[in-house]
Amino acid sequence: MRSFGQIAFRAVCYREPERIEEFRKRHIAETDASAEEFMRRLGGYPDVTGKRVLDVGCGFGALAIRLARDGAAAVHGVDIGRISIEAANRRLAGEAPDVADRVSFQIIERLSDVEERNYDIAVLKDSFEHIDDPEGFVREIGEGDYLAPHGLLTIGFGPLWKSPFGGHLERMTRFPWAHLIFPERAIMLERRRFSLGPWDGAMHFTEVEGGLNRMTYGRFKRALKDGGFVSEHFAVNVKHGSRAAEIMRRARRVAPLREYFTFNVYTTWRRASEERPEHG
Repeated sequence: MRSFGQIAFRAVCYREPERIEEFRKRHIAETDASAEEFMRRLGGYPDVTGKRVLDVGCGFGALAIRLARDGAAAVHGVDIGRISIEAANRRLAGEAPDVADRVSFQIIERLSDVEERNYDIAVLKDSFEHIDDPEGFVREIGEGDYLAPHGLLTIGFGPLWKSPFGGHLERMTRFPWAHLIFPERAIMLERRRFSLGPWDGAMHFTEVEGGLNRMTYGRFKRALKDGGFVSEHFAVNVKHGSRAAEIMRRARRVAPLREYFTFNVYTTWRRASEERPEHG
């Protein structure tokens, strides 16, 4: 028998789950578009021209290919998903032979598996909220030799956990703050109805495929600061031409609302211990 929470949550969900064929087609199209949008939201910062770039959580490789076409000297994409890396290599060979000599992909289990080091820029696109131990990741990439001297760490992702759609439930519902309003157990049980394959049995957001570490705005800033980084570029609620984004930008000016109305961040950081390089 379903609980009251599950009944209430089902009432705000879509009536029918999306078919797997439709999901795959939409997901591939959105992946391509999101790589373009990611670079746009960063506003051209940092400049990747002539730089060696590490793409952490590269997925199907769309961003890595885009960075190479933007002039990066070399791009190495890494991901924990074997299917993602296999798809990225197929895409590179079939759709991007023009940059195949400057792009490579590698499946990893942990950051220390990265084969080469001393990158000018490390980029995380829509992956920071999926890292099991984000604070540990920041410390490791800051203290290790993954970045060259004066190397930069670029992180852009959303939605943040406390924002309206921070539960990543878009395949189930567009009810704002549903993940904070309804019981986690009710959401996880209803999620079974929307599974694209066999149900994974997850009963917590941290257990779903990809995982969600409940990354909030305040926690994100603390993680980078405590990890020894200072901001070079920091933008929030970036969604060009969106009236809703403008409303949320205004709402977040009220301190108690800031966490709940900050839905994305697009940032670049450098180690606090390093002096700024001379320009010109």
